[in-house]
Amino acid sequence: MAISFVRAKAISRGKGQSAVACSAYRSGEKLIQENEGKKHDYTKKSGLLAEGLLCPEGLKMNRGELWNLVEKNENRKDARLAKEFIVALPNELPINEQKKIAERIAKQLSSGDRFADWAIHEPSKRGDDRNIHAHFMITERGWNRETNTFEKKKNTEWNKEEYLQTQKEAIAEICNERLRAYNLPEIDPRRYLDKIEAGLDVPEPQKHKGVERTNYERNQVEKLERIQKEITKLEGLGYGDTGRDTGFDRLIDRGSNGVEKEHGAELGSNSETRKSAGRGRGGRSGRGEGFGIGD
Repeated sequence: MAISFVRAKAISRGKGQSAVACSAYRSGEKLIQENEGKKHDYTKKSGLLAEGLLCPEGLKMNRGELWNLVEKNENRKDARLAKEFIVALPNELPINEQKKIAERIAKQLSSGDRFADWAIHEPSKRGDDRNIHAHFMITERGWNRETNTFEKKKNTEWNKEEYLQTQKEAIAEICNERLRAYNLPEIDPRRYLDKIEAGLDVPEPQKHKGVERTNYERNQVEKLERIQKEITKLEGLGYGDTGRDTGFDRLIDRGSNGVEKEHGAELGSNSETRKSAGRGRGGRSGRGEGFGIGD
């Protein structure tokens, strides 16, 4: 059954993000960021099913031209460069239908003479194979046809909760139109509390984990599976007690405070002998800086 998932977030220079890099990553293109002379090449990135760029009527621009103009136009060091909508597409429908839906959503979100840069991504090979989703990067400013550039003022109405809920309902109707054509159950875009008040029995909404937490949990599960396979292999070779009864094959979760936990219970609070994950000599983190380009 198709689900209603529409998430809006800002692509912001204040978070270390680049509109050019974000567009290149989502569309699988190679783009040059002119203000820094950087090349963002994601032509080898897998998982791209379809992509497109919708310009205001009568205008023609490619991704490099568009997002470099946005970067040039926004002067603030913490400027919002674009609004991104992440939308779950009905996995029951074929890709050609999903593409039609994405094109219509792009048109819906780009009202007000804005640009809509979109891409459909297949599910992660390590995740739920039903998670076909689309990214929509929408310009924060409309296009002024008299000055032939972006408007000087941003429309603050586009950031209000009422506007976002209206867009969510419009997106659901776009999806439902195609679901009805296939005699499939429709999406209900109402808020959780509205569904409860209507007397519907619905599960509580899940908290969005984000890329980092999701990848951490997947790594832990895969690590546990490898350990369990090794234990089974050793027991099959007649090595006797391999530690299965001692709990060596149970998943350990390290909380954000560095305390090891199992199923939510602390296993110990003495962290004297523990070392921070990902740190080597000198205590410097081994994690590199990224562009903040999301998933």
